[in-house]
Amino acid sequence: MQLILRARFVIICILLCGASLSKASPTPDFRVRLTSAPQNLNWNSATTGSEGAVILNVMEGLFEQKKQKPQPMLAKSFQWSKDGLTLDIELHSGIKWADGTPLQAKHFIDSFENLLNPSTNSPNASLLFDIESAKDYFLGKAKSFQQVGVKATSSTHLTLKFKEPRINFLSVLTHWPTFPYRKDKPTMTLGPYEITNQNPITLETNSHYHGTKPQIPKVIFEVIPDGKLALESFQKNELEYLLHVEDENNLPGVGFAEPIRVVALLHFNPLRTRTNSPEIRRAIMKLIPLDALLAADPHTRLAAKNLLPMLAQDLGVGAAKGTLGKIPDSSLTLGYPNDELSRSVANTIQSASHQIKIKIEPLPSAYGAAKRYDLVLSFFGLDYSEPDQFFSAFFAQGGLDLFDVSSPELVQIIQNARFSSGEQQRLKLYDEAADYLQNKLSIVMPLFYRRRAFLLSPKFTQSPGDFGSPQITKISVKKTR
Repeated sequence: MQLILRARFVIICILLCGASLSKASPTPDFRVRLTSAPQNLNWNSATTGSEGAVILNVMEGLFEQKKQKPQPMLAKSFQWSKDGLTLDIELHSGIKWADGTPLQAKHFIDSFENLLNPSTNSPNASLLFDIESAKDYFLGKAKSFQQVGVKATSSTHLTLKFKEPRINFLSVLTHWPTFPYRKDKPTMTLGPYEITNQNPITLETNSHYHGTKPQIPKVIFEVIPDGKLALESFQKNELEYLLHVEDENNLPGVGFAEPIRVVALLHFNPLRTRTNSPEIRRAIMKLIPLDALLAADPHTRLAAKNLLPMLAQDLGVGAAKGTLGKIPDSSLTLGYPNDELSRSVANTIQSASHQIKIKIEPLPSAYGAAKRYDLVLSFFGLDYSEPDQFFSAFFAQGGLDLFDVSSPELVQIIQNARFSSGEQQRLKLYDEAADYLQNKLSIVMPLFYRRRAFLLSPKFTQSPGDFGSPQITKISVKKTR
């Protein structure tokens, strides 16, 4: 009898061990490096890449970018009117927020109202200025949001009305400031993940998510400003993903996000005595050490022939057109964003500019601080493959118009491009706008294009075409034989 019991016990142990061995090992926490701490996770107002890396995993919009074209996401279908002034959008039914509340068209209306509200003062508000009365509401000229051309005609139907035809507006609706918003619960989300901890920012799977469940159940964001420390952490297996790899040569396993959508820009302040004429600004442009900037990291930097990589025309960077003025005798001041990459670029400009004196310092965070400097460095990353995102930022209240430049001629060129239905004609007009900014106003010049470099642990793989995307749903555990 004892032998029988022992035999049964051994069999049970074998079965239990076999069952445990057959189960897949739990997916480890997925740790992502951020270069800075997100200051604002309200998607209507967020502007930085660190904020976007979180937002794009917990929220979704009406459309998404696929193969450089906007495709319906939360939108089920859309229809433009024949005159191009009205856009009707039908939402998918059955989509729920993380608390189980159904998504409704009014949540987009609430989002647009919050984005345009003067009290919010969102730097992203200009994205919606093509909508009827949207700009007037932001500026306080229209007192009621009811005057703005956005309406929820049913729980699943949106209607947007425009001042002028704006066929390429779908690209704007892929950008996170236009994502839906709950007035009753402003932090509620509806994406594949939800935020379960703020320090460190931790994401876990949203049980109410309408799409495919993410393979990675838990994501932790680690803020590591120093690039070398981040790389050391990655090499020690303390991080699985470095979204922003600083300029380093010969990194093992480095990947690049394509197409290239980041451009380093140098802005020239027309309000300062030393840079107050186009002739002087053009003369300074000729002396900016572009070759040294490229040589500092040929691995990730490419020569910029235009303000944007999708614009083919070579504007003659480094040999700006027109009459040249006299180079200032006194030092020029250059403000740069206070991060490692910007600091490195500013140092190179200072050390390699032998014919001009340049004093560099980090930009203060105060609004309008850029106006204190002769030159200002910035990096612009396209969130969608549409040049208008860049050029519309030079309108009033636009994020790239650092010095409140008022140019009716430039605005007219951009407006003509925006209202053009032909893609080739539109790109030609944007080329004209770029030439106007760089060679006529001489207010901004590209320094180089930068490939978005990233490092991903060999334990994981990323969907083809989504390399470098901060969306963790594009990443899966690598299958092992």
